[in-house]
Amino acid sequence: MTRSRMSSGDAFRKLLESEYPLRRPENSFRIFDGRADIRNHFIPDRHEQLNETATFILECCNGEHSVMDIWRRLLGEFEVEDADEALCSTVRLIRYLQRVYVLYPCTVRHEQARDPSVRLDDAQASARVR
Repeated sequence: MTRSRMSSGDAFRKLLESEYPLRRPENSFRIFDGRADIRNHFIPDRHEQLNETATFILECCNGEHSVMDIWRRLLGEFEVEDADEALCSTVRLIRYLQRVYVLYPCTVRHEQARDPSVRLDDAQASARVR
């Protein structure tokens, strides 16, 4: 029996299909002229301002869209020259917002219903890719 080989890019995209970023309700944000102004409850001295594209991504982080869904919506909404670079930028922004507690850690959609803070750890990630 042969095992089908999956490229690292395909595995990465498959993993991103299972992650549904979710905003933390403790933080508030307002939008002025298409730009989000975030007040961080967890880091009071921290004040984030996002550009129009990042604001669009943040608004999509409602637990209903996977990272790949958000990227596809971004491609449909904005004029993008390099789709792969846009995917990398989307992932970097989401990871940054998770590190500064604006978003919950990466979650799998069905686990969010039980506990939105459930992490997608390395063991789960590698098991899902295979």
